[in-house]
Amino acid sequence: MKLIVMRHGECEGLDKNIINGWADYELTQNGIEEAKKAAKEIESKYGKVNIDLAYTSYLCRTYDTAKNLLKGFGKICVINQDIRLNERHYGFFQGMKRQDAYKYEEYNTLSNSADRLDNRLIPITEELFELQLEEYSRKLNLDKESLRSALPKSESIHDVEKRLNEFLKEKIFIPENIDKTILIVGHANTVKLIVKYIDKLSFEEVTKLKFATCGMRIYDISYTENEIIVTGITNINKEWKM
Repeated sequence: MKLIVMRHGECEGLDKNIINGWADYELTQNGIEEAKKAAKEIESKYGKVNIDLAYTSYLCRTYDTAKNLLKGFGKICVINQDIRLNERHYGFFQGMKRQDAYKYEEYNTLSNSADRLDNRLIPITEELFELQLEEYSRKLNLDKESLRSALPKSESIHDVEKRLNEFLKEKIFIPENIDKTILIVGHANTVKLIVKYIDKLSFEEVTKLKFATCGMRIYDISYTENEIIVTGITNINKEWKM
C-alpha cells in the first residue's frame, strides 16, 4: 500500500489565527493553489500517481483540498467523507482567535496541564449543539435524535485518537487495500495522530511533529491483521505553519 497522509490547505479561519475545530471554514485561494501544487510535488517524486481511494473529514477544507489535489493529478476519484477524520472538537473555543482563547484560564489549564490528553475543553452551548445536530443530520442523512448522544460538545486528544484508530482499522488496514494507493486528508491534530498510530510514536514524540498546510507524509506499507510494516517514508513540506 501507498498511503498519503495530508493536512488540508490554508483555510479562512486559519489565516486569521482562529481555532477551527468543527467550524466549517472554506479554503482560501492560497489553500486551493497549495493543493494543486501538492499534486505536482507528489508527481515530481513518484511520477504519475493513481489514487484508488480518497478519504476526508466532513469539513469542507479537507474535502476541497482532496478535490483540488485530484484535479491537479488530472484524475477522477470518489472522495469518501468520514466524521471520524474531523478535527478535534474545541467546544466553546471554536471560532475564537487564539489570542482571545489564551485569556481564559480554562483554555490554558486544559490545554497545558499534565492531564491534558484526557481533558475536554469547555463544551459548546446547548443552542450551538442543536445547530450542530441539524448540520450533521443533513450531512450524514441521519435522524437528528439518533445523533444526539453520538456527537461531541467538546473532545480530549484521547477522544480523537480513539475514533481515528477505529477508522484506520475499519477502512484502511484491511486485506482488500493491500495493493492500493490511498489518500487521507485530515487536520493538524488528526494527521499527527494517524502518524502516531502507524509509526508507533509516544505522545511526546507526536507533539514534535510539524505539518504545514498541505504538508504530507507518504508511506509505503505492508501489513497483516496484527502488524503494520513501514518500508518507506517521504515527507513533503513538513514544517508547521499557523
